[in-house]
Amino acid sequence: MRCALVQARMTSKRLPGKVLMKANEKTLLEILISRLSLAKQLDEIVVITSTHSSDNPIVEVCERVGCQVYRGSLRDVLDRAYNASKSYGASIIARITADCVLMDPRVVDMVVNNHNDDYSLTRNIIDKEGGYPRGLDVEVMTSETLEEINRRAEDRYNREHFTHYIYEHPELYNIRWIEAPEGLRCDPHWRLCVDEWEDFLLIRSIVEAFGRRIIEAGIEEICEFLWENPKLAVINRHVRQRT
Repeated sequence: MRCALVQARMTSKRLPGKVLMKANEKTLLEILISRLSLAKQLDEIVVITSTHSSDNPIVEVCERVGCQVYRGSLRDVLDRAYNASKSYGASIIARITADCVLMDPRVVDMVVNNHNDDYSLTRNIIDKEGGYPRGLDVEVMTSETLEEINRRAEDRYNREHFTHYIYEHPELYNIRWIEAPEGLRCDPHWRLCVDEWEDFLLIRSIVEAFGRRIIEAGIEEICEFLWENPKLAVINRHVRQRT
């Protein structure tokens, strides 16, 4: 079972409730789920959220659109992801965050296809030369790797950012980095994720420009749109990614 685990919660510190903000009358979470449903290498999409009452609206959206949802610890995201993977019998896990609204299902398929037993984790290069714009972040691992880091990771940061333990211990884990294809004409410093209000304004503008086609639009088309609208592409350039 190849499963996408989509992290979503309402209690974002910088932009609370962002995953249920709307563009073209659809919540951002609905748009992401619809786009991911086109991935050919995924057997299941599971939104992982918390048991806290503030996340009830996320569950309601998932139930309305027919997407699987798993509820677990609010702060211990690693425990939440591990138990979700066990519940759905996932052997391959693709970690995606709900703020990556315009995730391209073809990019997900590519990263999943490139993962093999020689690596602990496979991911695409983001925000660097030869990489994709931020917001196309995909990390793929096996259930065995997820189980191991759940057993090993102890400090609060690694429990909340559950793949960080892998990057922190290169002596234990081997990471495969995938470049963007040479034909992709993009600025890797564009931000296509939603962390702050200006990020949302950009994503909303893209969704409204594409209309119903936004579900099928590939990253190539989205990049072409941004090149054609350079003032729009930089409205969130000042936003800094939290490390």
